[in-house]
Amino acid sequence: MMTIPKEVLEFKIRSLGKDGEATLAQAYDVLKKCWDDGSRDRELGLRLMFISWFGIVEPSHITGFGEVKVE
Repeated sequence: MMTIPKEVLEFKIRSLGKDGEATLAQAYDVLKKCWDDGSRDRELGLRLMFISWFGIVEPSHITGFGEVKVE
């Protein structure tokens, strides 16, 4: 079982609260790289799906997602 990379958790913490930073897109990039590298851990997949959904429904100034990336 893979643990979620520490930097993903740090990005999440930085995004919380009224003074939060738009760091969820960075967390997505780390998780997506883990997925692309072959990790198919359930927790990683769930977090990746949630951040993907959140990036679609929330504005970019909250999430940090900019233009749509197609890969």
